[in-house]
Amino acid sequence: TFRRWYRSVAAQQAQYKDQVAFFHGCFVNYNHPQLGKDLIKVLNAMDTGVQLLSKEKCCGVPLIANGFTDKARKQAITNVESIREAVGVKGIPVIATSSTCTFALRDEYPEVLNVDNKGLRDHIELATRWLWRKLDEGKTLPLKPLPLKVVYHTPCHMEKMGWTLYTLELLRKIPGLELTVLDSQCCGIAGTYGFKKENYPTSQAIGAPLFRQIEESGADLVVTDCET
Repeated sequence: TFRRWYRSVAAQQAQYKDQVAFFHGCFVNYNHPQLGKDLIKVLNAMDTGVQLLSKEKCCGVPLIANGFTDKARKQAITNVESIREAVGVKGIPVIATSSTCTFALRDEYPEVLNVDNKGLRDHIELATRWLWRKLDEGKTLPLKPLPLKVVYHTPCHMEKMGWTLYTLELLRKIPGLELTVLDSQCCGIAGTYGFKKENYPTSQAIGAPLFRQIEESGADLVVTDCET
């Protein structure tokens, strides 16, 4: 897992003066640890070290979506306690690579689960927004040319937060990158919904317009802030 791998670099990360806490989520931890490793590499290039929260549970969105709100609330309370430790005690912000996790931590905890995150919400950001802000403040990042045709898909939760612009501006800073923004369409997966056999036809029908856009774009790469 990503969390297990992180132990090997924890001491090195602690040496940086500036620090952030990374809410890695389930996808990075179990499915794609390389994404977390790449994020650390980028932040280190900006003279920033990366810590993990002392305890981290799943953000709770799959549980919420399937009606297990009591279990989701327990996990949310654990996460809020860890975030409060990072923000309130250590004085560092919390960033995440998942737009869904970010939206849950900021908005669904108080609005859906009635878990108080007062004083924390403004210190929880998507990684791309944090990176954009730091570059806008004068931090530098050595970027090599990347001659690729790229299309960007706006995730539903990202659109709800209104933060797509930060990712797009970040991508536009990469030399040689040809960027096209796809029309806003749900991909149809909707977290665990699209993984269920009985929902497959509906999921595919919802995502079909987006799939056609991607196929017709002739892009080398599809970029998105949604991990599912």
